[in-house]
Amino acid sequence: MWRFNLSLIYRILLFLLVVICIRCQEKETPPVAEFEADSTVVEQGGTVQFSDLSLHGPTEWSWRFEAGDPQISSLPNPEVTYYHAGDYEVRLTVTNDFGTDVIIKDNYISVLYPFPNAEFVADSTEVEIDGIVRFTDMSTGKPAEWAWTFQGGNPETSTAQHPKVIYESPGIYTVVLTVKNDRGTDTEAKEDYITVRYPRTDITFRNNVFTDINLVLNGKNYTVKQEDSITFDDFEGFEVFYSAETSGKTANGNIVGLAVTWSGQLVLNGGRMAVDLDLARDYFYIYITNNGTHDLGPLYVNYGLTDQTVDNVIMKADGRRYRIGYYRANPGTKVRALWLEDANQFEEWSQGTDFSLPFIKNQVIYLVNTNRK
Repeated sequence: MWRFNLSLIYRILLFLLVVICIRCQEKETPPVAEFEADSTVVEQGGTVQFSDLSLHGPTEWSWRFEAGDPQISSLPNPEVTYYHAGDYEVRLTVTNDFGTDVIIKDNYISVLYPFPNAEFVADSTEVEIDGIVRFTDMSTGKPAEWAWTFQGGNPETSTAQHPKVIYESPGIYTVVLTVKNDRGTDTEAKEDYITVRYPRTDITFRNNVFTDINLVLNGKNYTVKQEDSITFDDFEGFEVFYSAETSGKTANGNIVGLAVTWSGQLVLNGGRMAVDLDLARDYFYIYITNNGTHDLGPLYVNYGLTDQTVDNVIMKADGRRYRIGYYRANPGTKVRALWLEDANQFEEWSQGTDFSLPFIKNQVIYLVNTNRK
């Protein structure tokens, strides 16, 4: 026969009542906010996983992440990315049916500056002597210090972030940049980066005389055609030497008359310049047309004077205009052409009577034989 133990039953009922009261009390307790991050120090651009550790069953979460992405969240365990270096606050507000609690952790997340990466550009990598080059720092990692080295530059070194440099001598030069921040240093060297050249000048040589001119420029030969010109674009240097020569010639290339020469040194200005190859006023050029009945030759110019010249040229009686050559211009200049078949006979022209020398640059005379005897 069962007997009831009232004392035991009482103790059991009392225990159950206490448990029920504790649980009721727990359900009516406001939450206590708490959280942690999987890492509190990250690189710039790094991601942090946050975990809610709040007590007493929160049902709502309100996060605020200073400088984070996202900056707010309602998830219990959000993930946040930090793109900007610095120390940042995290705030969590939790709520349940019985209240709200907030926890703020100042400077909780440290986002580190990246290691520096040196980089730079120049506004021009090719300049003339005494040209100015402006350099722009393009380094990442927010460097705090800059150390430049400019081969061939003035200044040769600089600690400015964006320096400007003058290059005074021609050449090809290297530029080096070293940058530094709290994480470390980095160096970028660009070899043969800056080209410094002499000024470039467009030079034109104009042929103002009556025959082709052989031009020698920096050791190279060129031909400047009669009544033509030749241009050298972007000729590089401070100065250049030239020489030129021309003369009358026979069909087989023998010189007739005098050789006319030019020479000089040009100081280049970096723009455009022209050189006129002119015949000096104490020279003249001869054309002869033989409309007579006798072939003529040889030819005497400045006949009877100390600078008389004799040229073995033949001018047939064919009405052609013969290109002869260059001669000295004198007030008493006479031109005499002998009859080819009889050296005792001749045709003659005199300055002031048969032709006139104006004694100006590039003067020419045209002589005509009309003797039909």
